Amino acid sequence: MAGPWEKYQAAPPAAAAVPPAEAGPWTKYAAPAPAVGTIEGLGAGFVRGVRDVIDKPAQVLANAFSSKEGDRVAALNETGKSDFDKTYSDSTAADVGRIAGQVAIAAPAGAALGAGVRAAGVASAAPRVAALGRAIETGGLSADGAGLATRVAGGAIGGAATTALVDPNDAATGAAIGAALPAVVRGLGVAGFRAQQAMRGPEVPTGLRDAAAAGAESGLIVPPSMVKPTLVNRAVEGYAGKASVAQQASSRNQGFLNKIAREAIGAEDLTPEGLAAVRARANQAYDALGRAGTFTADDAFRGALEKVGASSKQLKADFPEVIHKDVEALVDSFAGKTAFDAQSAIEAIKRLRASANANKSAFSDPEKQALGRVQNKVSGALEDLIDRNLTAQGKPELLAGYRNARQTLARVYDVERATNPSTGTIDGRKLVAALKKGRLTGDLKKAAEFSAAFPKATQAVEQIGSQPGISPLDFGGAALGSAAFGPAAALHLVARPLARAAALSQTMQRGITKAPTVDGPRLGLSRPAESEVARLAAAGLPVGLTNRDR
Repeated sequence: MAGPWEKYQAAPPAAAAVPPAEAGPWTKYAAPAPAVGTIEGLGAGFVRGVRDVIDKPAQVLANAFSSKEGDRVAALNETGKSDFDKTYSDSTAADVGRIAGQVAIAAPAGAALGAGVRAAGVASAAPRVAALGRAIETGGLSADGAGLATRVAGGAIGGAATTALVDPNDAATGAAIGAALPAVVRGLGVAGFRAQQAMRGPEVPTGLRDAAAAGAESGLIVPPSMVKPTLVNRAVEGYAGKASVAQQASSRNQGFLNKIAREAIGAEDLTPEGLAAVRARANQAYDALGRAGTFTADDAFRGALEKVGASSKQLKADFPEVIHKDVEALVDSFAGKTAFDAQSAIEAIKRLRASANANKSAFSDPEKQALGRVQNKVSGALEDLIDRNLTAQGKPELLAGYRNARQTLARVYDVERATNPSTGTIDGRKLVAALKKGRLTGDLKKAAEFSAAFPKATQAVEQIGSQPGISPLDFGGAALGSAAFGPAAALHLVARPLARAAALSQTMQRGITKAPTVDGPRLGLSRPAESEVARLAAAGLPVGLTNRDR
């Protein structure tokens, strides 16, 4: 017997008796559908993509046996698609996997079609047909040198063929996508190449990189944009101040140039006293020659003098008023000699060199400069004569000392011409004059070549003047920035000096001498593996775009 409380008891309705739309408050207790994992989605999507391609041929094959069998296969295909959509409709991984599966089946089919057309073209000696086959095979990325029209046609045929495998109704859309692909890829390639060019900057001569690399071995540095004008390098130098970067490079290079010059001649310093000490040591070898006896004049010596005086004699015949009176007399006085005392020859060389230096420095007197050049040539002929006599006399120790002394004195002369006597510093740009005459060797030659290539980076420090680490412009920029953007803008005061330091850092210097890799715009990729990836992507794009929602 029911008690009075029974009317207040109401059992919940049976779940089977309540339609889903009328479930009411009980639905909140239903367990949510489990989320689809990435791996699961990719795998299921890939399988579904493969079936998207093979379901239609399977249905056609079944219809060949009987319409009833064809209907049964079609029903199974629709059920499979419906079940997949219910389970994986919200899974991005499943969508990706599905497209991958479609591409995995359709792309080889498109490639096979293209290979067949290409083989037919080759067999029939029809290069256009072979090129079209190649275009079909690669989705329009390549056509064996044929033009864009052939690539477009190949892309359209390949796109139609691959999409039709999934759904014949999408063949036209696939053809349109495949036809557009070659032009789009070409445009992207050109745009990428232009962007690369803009980032890389203009090309520089190989000689600049070689000069920078050779100078780097001796510690010389260069503003990066002079060798590798990339967008980054230009931006860093532009912010740091191009003139300031070049001045700092010159200041740092000054010490290395001085060191190279000192080591080249064996000097303690480059002051007049230091150079005089080097000359004194070199002259000791000349003094030793004074005890070598007599040097005999030979035909080579007389030929050298005749060559020196030939131009002066012709000039005297035509324009006697412009000839210095001592030029002809100097040449004739040596040409008439048959033998020289060793000590007298050495002394003559010293005096000729000293007079030549003085006369060649008389820039306002062309006659003296002409005399100085003749004096240099006569002293050179004497030195060559001594060389030959010592060789004939079999005195190797005197010959070696003499040759070393000659080279040292020649280098001292070149270094002295490039040195500021008041500061004892080398002006690298003045070494270029000696370089042009072919007299420099070793590190001194490399330094001169570096100076010739980068004159802004080898300015003499006394010509640069003071180099403030922070300029008035930096203070002004920091003040304006602080007013507009707050105190943090004051960091501008240290940012520009840091940018200058970065531009001349060893890390930056190591990278600027590497030759850039220059690739022109192209439709495909060069290496076989990359070409295969590009071909699959080209074949799969029409399939993926037309069937991404199935």
